[in-house]
Amino acid sequence: MIPLESFYDYKLVLLSVLVIMGSSYVALATATRLNSAHSKISKWAWLLGFGVSLGTGIWSMHFIASLALTLPVTVYYDPWITLLSLLIVIVIITVGASPMRRGRKLTNKQIISSGATIGMGIVATHYIGMAAMRMSARMEYSHTIIIIAALITFIVACVAVIIVNHFAATKITQSGKSKIAASAVIGLAASVMHYTAVYGVTFFSADQAANQSRFALNPFLLAAMLILLTTIIQGWILTMALLSESRSMENPTDSHAVSINALRVRFLIPIIVSVSIIFGAAVVGIAYYNTEDNKDSYIQTHLTQMHLLYEHMFMYSLRNDTEALRALLHSVSSDRELERLFAARDREGLLAHGSGLYSKLNKEFEVTHFYLTLPDRVNLLRFHTPARYGDIINRQTTLQAERNDAISCGIELGVLGTLTQRCVMPWHDSQTGKLIGYLELGKEIDRIVEQILASTDMMGFTLLYKRYLDEKQWADGMKSLGRENSWHKLPDVILIGEAGSFQELLQHHNLIHQDPPYQIQVAGRSYRPLALPLTDIRGEQVGDLVIMIDVTYQVELAQRALFYMMGALILLGIPLILFLSAQTRGISQILSQDELELKTRAYIDQLTSLISRRRFDELLRTEMERAHRFGVHLSLLMIDIDHFKEVNDTYGHLQGDVVLSKIGHLLRAEVRSLDIPCRYGGEELVVIMPETDKESSMLMAERIRQAISETDFRTNGKGPKSVTVSIGVASFTSDNAEEPMSLVLAADEALYKAKNNGRNRVCG
Repeated sequence: MIPLESFYDYKLVLLSVLVIMGSSYVALATATRLNSAHSKISKWAWLLGFGVSLGTGIWSMHFIASLALTLPVTVYYDPWITLLSLLIVIVIITVGASPMRRGRKLTNKQIISSGATIGMGIVATHYIGMAAMRMSARMEYSHTIIIIAALITFIVACVAVIIVNHFAATKITQSGKSKIAASAVIGLAASVMHYTAVYGVTFFSADQAANQSRFALNPFLLAAMLILLTTIIQGWILTMALLSESRSMENPTDSHAVSINALRVRFLIPIIVSVSIIFGAAVVGIAYYNTEDNKDSYIQTHLTQMHLLYEHMFMYSLRNDTEALRALLHSVSSDRELERLFAARDREGLLAHGSGLYSKLNKEFEVTHFYLTLPDRVNLLRFHTPARYGDIINRQTTLQAERNDAISCGIELGVLGTLTQRCVMPWHDSQTGKLIGYLELGKEIDRIVEQILASTDMMGFTLLYKRYLDEKQWADGMKSLGRENSWHKLPDVILIGEAGSFQELLQHHNLIHQDPPYQIQVAGRSYRPLALPLTDIRGEQVGDLVIMIDVTYQVELAQRALFYMMGALILLGIPLILFLSAQTRGISQILSQDELELKTRAYIDQLTSLISRRRFDELLRTEMERAHRFGVHLSLLMIDIDHFKEVNDTYGHLQGDVVLSKIGHLLRAEVRSLDIPCRYGGEELVVIMPETDKESSMLMAERIRQAISETDFRTNGKGPKSVTVSIGVASFTSDNAEEPMSLVLAADEALYKAKNNGRNRVCG
């Protein structure tokens, strides 16, 4: 491969060196103010000023030097990643120089720690800045030069720390010549580092084949590795300093101070180690995520979520339509005049009588198919197309209805290329019970698709596979419906609906099943197809519902994920350590209180103040296990409020809630302290009665029933005066190794027995 020719504009090279020298001078002047600052806030303010001065200078030097490198291609910079590189260098230099705020000479360990931190910030800025470059060319890095540049940077940073610390720690104001000389040393050293690193980069045309390995250098990954390494070094040095401090306290006789310091050390060490590991792992993970192999994962996660959402919406709508069609079948079959005309095979009479009914079904319930078929499956009348009749209906829904003598529902593909949700019901004479034929209602799936797309403001269309259709029947159907015959527009599928700007995708419809999904650009937006399989009643996939998901935001967010995450980690990582060390106890108390409150909310029904259904299941299993282990009885009361729907309908749901609340309080007052009253659901309540046989539980149930029936439920003159309940009682003995649900079912059966026997009673 032939590398691209490049050369430097030496005027810009000189400018870059002068900029870093000038910013170094400002940074040194700022550092001298640390010694005169007295408050912590002012020290941190001057320290931040030092970080901004030196960090901005290094950042400016890098991008001016990048502009000085002339390439035969147009280069521009991603603004977000460029800003990320600036934030990184400012924050890390400020953190690295933080030991100097104390105004005294640094130890060798502190110089190494600060030098490593500042050096990492410089290198991270350099390589993230390289990653911000956008051009029609590729960059390949020399690993050897990278190591050399990193070592140079480390030495430069340590020299800079020594110089700056000298200026910050001395009480004598340094002369301007000293500052200029020191600035020249820092500026020249930083420039050498930058140009050495750039020397290790080779530019190739974007259309040339890559000869790099799968694990070739990624600038983001390099910066992340440096952040991880420096974080570990910082954590180790800080830990050693804390240990040294705890061993060399000035007043060893102060046991309280010793214990506090020892506690601080034991507390901070695991926090520093944990945060360093988490922080470093997160950065490396984000950087790896940004590599070519993983850059699509965020978008794919979004598509998976959207797939589940639309699949749920489709199936939910389908179930609702099926239930509606079942209800309509029963309603239509109750028309005795229609039944009489159908039994008499009177087509004219049926058409005259049922046309209005079909219009109503179509208008109010979007029913598009209304069939009456004879017992031998010969069609007698199609209300939607009355001219077509006399053919034999061999669809699976009709065959299943004939075979099972029951309603059959499912999606079927018609000869006209329409997907229809059909429900077929055998129609028996209401007097004789004789089968007079089959009643069929259907709704087009297209309506469900239109509703889903309209509700989510998405674009989409339906594709049907040609292999399930007959071309001649399709053409005849399109002609009879007055539609264009689009059979030959696409090779393997037929488009239902409008594809708009996505015609390119349809020419190769298999791309919608590609992994990862095919991405298409339309009007500056990025789209990916989401294919929901359309399966008929036989289990055959006859087509796809294709929804075009706009992933423009996800694409941009994935590109900027590194900026947000690395910036947040760097800005929050170190304050997080301090925050955790100061606030852990308070947070622990708050969490304990929140946990108690959440448990209370989860386990207590807010309306009745009884145990919730979720907790009931756990308690019942526990009590059954205890009863079986210790050989004691266990009973369960299932309580249902009689005619509670009438209470809601007559007095309103608010008064219904009042009734439930009062019964809950009555129940708690009547049962024993060891009994467990719970709300099972709706107007059903249960009581777990440990160590209670059936006879005793029947007496308790009767007492509860009587107490409720004698209570006045009116509130401020509103609501029912009295309410009754029916109670079912079931008992468990240690000889029966039953599951909890068996006891619930037994109590439920007893409850139904009480209701069937007239309500307001107890049955066991």
